[in-house]
Amino acid sequence: MKPFPILHLIVSITMSVFAGRQAVAQLNISFNPGETAVIIMKSGDKIEGKVLRDTPDSVEIEYKLTPKIKDRKILLKGDIASFKKQSPSETEFAESGLGKLLPTPDLKDASYYESTIQDKLRTFIAKHPGTPESAEVEKIAATFIEEKIKVVSGQLKMEGHWLDADTAKRDSYNIDACRQFMAMQEKAVASRESRYLEALRAFEKLRAGHGAAPYFLKAIPEALEYLKRFEVQVTEMIRDAPVHLQRRAEGLKQLGSNEASAARKAIEEEERVYKNTLDRQHKDNVKWRDISKFDVKGLQDITAVIEKERANLSALNVPALQAESNILMILIRYIADKNIAEADAALEKATKMKNPSFGPLIQSLTKELGILRESVKIEQKAAAAAASAAAHAPSVEDKAGTNPVAEAIKKVQEEKNQKAVDATTEAKATATKASATKVKPGSPQKSASPAATSESPSEAQSSLMERLNDYFPFIGGILLVIIALAWLIGKRKKEKD
Repeated sequence: MKPFPILHLIVSITMSVFAGRQAVAQLNISFNPGETAVIIMKSGDKIEGKVLRDTPDSVEIEYKLTPKIKDRKILLKGDIASFKKQSPSETEFAESGLGKLLPTPDLKDASYYESTIQDKLRTFIAKHPGTPESAEVEKIAATFIEEKIKVVSGQLKMEGHWLDADTAKRDSYNIDACRQFMAMQEKAVASRESRYLEALRAFEKLRAGHGAAPYFLKAIPEALEYLKRFEVQVTEMIRDAPVHLQRRAEGLKQLGSNEASAARKAIEEEERVYKNTLDRQHKDNVKWRDISKFDVKGLQDITAVIEKERANLSALNVPALQAESNILMILIRYIADKNIAEADAALEKATKMKNPSFGPLIQSLTKELGILRESVKIEQKAAAAAASAAAHAPSVEDKAGTNPVAEAIKKVQEEKNQKAVDATTEAKATATKASATKVKPGSPQKSASPAATSESPSEAQSSLMERLNDYFPFIGGILLVIIALAWLIGKRKKEKD
């Protein structure tokens, strides 16, 4: 007798569930809501996200469907091949992109390094101290600090290499062109619908401001590629414009009177702003003007601009342009080095170039070289004047000799010094003479009289008079004051009598 089909089905399901739960138990699959998990399914799919809900048989995960859109999915634990739980520090490290900060990008200023260190790296370290991820972030922060010091000192990172301060200064023209070239590339890979339009605007800015830089030549092939992609985009917009207009009209019909009125006003305001923008861009002679999916005429106009631009870029004589660019770059660097002689020679070659697009730059460099020439002349005159003044400047002794007061003081001091020397010499001679005098044999020895060992009256008087000479002016002044006072007192006494 054959078994009942229903009973056989029930037994099979029971056995499958039991086997699945055994597998789950063997893997010890359990999650805590809020933690992050990386789950590998038996199908090979990898799902990474935050656990929302955990049951004995399933787990609900919130994951990123796209970099900006999140979605939810319920996974049966019996279908899970393996999994790995992530700590909060691991999750934040992965989601924040801190591991992608190195190597650092080119041409960043000190503010970029400082904001990254304080707002991202230090914040993570403080939030997850002692974790392996925190140690990794510490290493990243050390690199950022080291590079920030270089940038503050004037160095610059370009194409992965560091330029010293002097090189960065003399190559500032090409460095600025590199910045615009990088901006063009960044805009072209953005997710905005206007990415190719913005990239072509950046290319136009590069050509207008730094057309002689090597980076402009490097940007030409990329600009041609952007033109190709932009043309495809505009062609599709022209094809779809009637559809958009029809859908907008049908949408208005489906609205109530109040809602339709508000919608029409919003559409009118949007069209007014768009028209004003186009008028302003037309007045400013902007090549790459705004476009709208509802404006067929504007889209057709931009198609004509694309065709013309592609023809102009394709017709460029790149080797000749490269040769002229080299001359102008040499001229720019000679001016930066203040090498006037070489700059004059390079300028002479530049003025013979026939490319009209370089005319404004050559005029600007000519003016800059003239200013440099005058500046160097002023510096040379100032240096010559300083050298001449130093050569004819009197010495300290000369300055003292030209001062009558200093000269008189010097003379009096010299006379005093000489008198002191003479007095000392005379005293030594007298003492030597007295000691050399001997008593004759047989005659009684007499003691030296005071007069023999002292100065004579005339010598003493002469020495005293010499010492008083310095005070005679003061003594005379005092006597005059006393006489004047006595006369004044006598006069007043007579007037009273």
